[in-house]
Amino acid sequence: MRLKHILTASAPLTGALACVLAGAILTTVPARAADFACVGSRGFGVTCALDNRWVVYTKSSGALSSDYVYDMAACGGKIMVAAANAVHVFDGERWSKPNILPDGLARHLSCDPSGGYWVASDTRLAHWDGKAWKLVDTGTLLNDQNEKYINGLAAGPDGSAWIVAGGRIAALYKGGRWTAYREGRGFNRRLYLSRILVGRAGYVWLPHPGGLTRLDGTW
Repeated sequence: MRLKHILTASAPLTGALACVLAGAILTTVPARAADFACVGSRGFGVTCALDNRWVVYTKSSGALSSDYVYDMAACGGKIMVAAANAVHVFDGERWSKPNILPDGLARHLSCDPSGGYWVASDTRLAHWDGKAWKLVDTGTLLNDQNEKYINGLAAGPDGSAWIVAGGRIAALYKGGRWTAYREGRGFNRRLYLSRILVGRAGYVWLPHPGGLTRLDGTW
């Protein structure tokens, strides 16, 4: 069994903490109820620690539309699970009905602080505002940059969204427009990118084999 992500929802904390640990993400956020933690896997669904016991949620149990979990995020005391082509929400007691992505598989998931969440498939970006999906065109961006696939996603604090694609570009979607950064255009060298993080203060972080790069006006 390969563990994909570990997320916890915790009441006494006032902020969010995320650490990259051997391919998994550990996230702690405030929750409205008692503490609970969940582990997502590729092929075995989601397992949660509830009231000092482990509870397994799978497609056969009716909780998920697929046992193949691509990504997870902790938002407002709830855990979001991206499995196959849908997003599932768990509040520690009940699972929501699957929210089907309008196009592709839900490979990347990030909570939008301004409301809803962002989801990325291999080549498309979509935003859920709580009522409806909005698809964002990435075709022009990816084609212009000669890239094919989205590798990572992070929501900004102002309703924007960041992605990394092709292992070498970072791009911001804001106000209906894309701004792309890569070697020679914002980066002074080639960066091998597979993940992007946005902190509460709005700083953008890019982990890569050479270290960690932060955007605070310039890279």
